[in-house]
Amino acid sequence: MQTHNIYAAALRSQLGGIVLLFVVSGLINILLLTGSIYMIQIYDRVLPSGSAVTLMGLFGIVLLLYCFFGLFDLIRQRLLARLSVRLDLALGAECFAAWVSNDEKNNVPASAQEPLQQLGHLRRLLSSPAFISVCDMPFVPIFLLALYIIHPWLGAMVLGGVALACAVMATGRYLTRNTISISANQDHILADMSYHSRRLAEPLRAMRMQVDLATYWRGLQRSSLAWHQRLHAPPDALASFSKSFRLMLQSSILTVGAILVIQGQISAGMIMAASILAGRVLAPIDQMISGWQGIASGWSAHRHLHRHFSHNIPAREGVALPEPKGRISFTAVSHGIEGRAENGLKDVSFDLSPGDGLCVLGGPNAGKSILAKLAVGVVAPTTGEVRFDAVNLIRWPSVQIGPAIGYLPDTIDLLPATIFDNISRFRPDTTDAQVIAAAKLARVHHAVMALPNGYMSVVSGGGGSSLTQGQIQQIGLARALVCNPALLVMDDPLRSLFSCPDAEQIVAEVARHMRDRGSTVVITARQPCVISALNKVLILSEGRIRQFGLTSDIFGRAFPTRVAAKVQTLPISGNGTTRASGG
Repeated sequence: MQTHNIYAAALRSQLGGIVLLFVVSGLINILLLTGSIYMIQIYDRVLPSGSAVTLMGLFGIVLLLYCFFGLFDLIRQRLLARLSVRLDLALGAECFAAWVSNDEKNNVPASAQEPLQQLGHLRRLLSSPAFISVCDMPFVPIFLLALYIIHPWLGAMVLGGVALACAVMATGRYLTRNTISISANQDHILADMSYHSRRLAEPLRAMRMQVDLATYWRGLQRSSLAWHQRLHAPPDALASFSKSFRLMLQSSILTVGAILVIQGQISAGMIMAASILAGRVLAPIDQMISGWQGIASGWSAHRHLHRHFSHNIPAREGVALPEPKGRISFTAVSHGIEGRAENGLKDVSFDLSPGDGLCVLGGPNAGKSILAKLAVGVVAPTTGEVRFDAVNLIRWPSVQIGPAIGYLPDTIDLLPATIFDNISRFRPDTTDAQVIAAAKLARVHHAVMALPNGYMSVVSGGGGSSLTQGQIQQIGLARALVCNPALLVMDDPLRSLFSCPDAEQIVAEVARHMRDRGSTVVITARQPCVISALNKVLILSEGRIRQFGLTSDIFGRAFPTRVAAKVQTLPISGNGTTRASGG
């Protein structure tokens, strides 16, 4: 079955523009013959005849041709700019989605995995002078043919020069074949260290790590700069050689041309024309050698994008299903993390009906967070199946299942946009009333309204200085609640909302509210919390279910709002793998 590669499709959609680009490039290269032809006419027609009228007529024609040259060159520049913009528009959203969805499963540099960055490399190549030289390369034979017409010796000399220049270009490619990727990886490591050092500035300052960390960072910087030097040294040397060789070849053309004039085989005007033509033959190659790094990066980006979209076919949205109700079913679900024995799940099965509230308990490395991520589809099970309303979670159309899920991770960040946008999940159909209702339920509405611009206050990535850590966490909770989801999953919410006053009361109130409206609520915790707001308990140990059932059956009829005993002290009976779904 033929797969749909959206990158190849985007290139095909621009085929008309690409053809027009090369047609315009051909006209430009033909017009570049103007100077050589004008030189021949000056020496061979105007000077012997001494006719000023002929000279002015030729000069007028030359001016007109150069005006067309300028017009076509402008058209080519705009075509390249529009081609890069259209490719960016066609692929940008898909590349961004791939970047957001990147789970870093492969042990390769992020710079090599990131299609968004590769698209940037390709866009820069299309708008660079180096790509103009690529467009000019197919028309080099026109100038070689003109030189052969003047005299075969001159054509042969320039053809030999072209062969040598191509050999120089191939040598540069060979010398930098591995250095480009290594240098890019070193840049990524340095940028990654700088970014994370900024995010961890508070503990770094508290433990006075700045000096030692700066020393370590300087070592990474030196390594990055050293690889930059290795990357640029061969191309710089070859580019200098290419420029010198072109000048020497043009002088050689003049010398051989003079000999041919002395022998009466060509006219004097043809000497200057041959020199100009030789320069035009070698100019695109010279520019490609100088800009080889950009060309290599762009070509590498082209291959990466083609490979990425060949292996990552965008999933077709499924058929619209009935409105999600919130019934969750785990069937023999297992999930293992490669190279790690802890944090996995083993043969987990249970059912939750709409309106159920489940507290998932377990000690460290019990698999609570993995269960939460499986429930919302952040990760896929290794074996088994997670169903949402009897439909496999991955089969739901994203536009339909997205609003039906609310997820509060154990670490909360905000995106660099307004508070309204963050809470609304950037959905254009989210109303003001929905955002305000979610903020009120998360008990952050009054804090937001106290800001100078209220919900239109812009926050930087991670939250921004105008918001406290507790407010950031509550806004994250409001984001999970805004669409009135059929399933609400809160991964260790007392940790997620650790800076919020009355965090446990907020979580309990949210759980009750969502259950009252028929939503399914899943809360993970190390210790029993907000038990009074939930009707079911699931106890995990080493990735397996040890107990699952009604809260009243496990804790007894009379249980406090917060149980002080740790999960490890809870009675364990049975293997817990029997499916239960009681209300």
